Amino acid sequence: MENKTYYQVVKASLNTTNTKLMRSNIQSKFTTP
Repeated sequence: MENKTYYQVVKASLNTTNTKLMRSNIQSKFTTP
């Protein structure tokens, strides 16, 4: 059970970081001609 919750937290953190990276990438693509 503890491992499951730990993995869920890690997954959530990875998802948030991934979304942030994707947003920054999209913004840079739009800003750069």
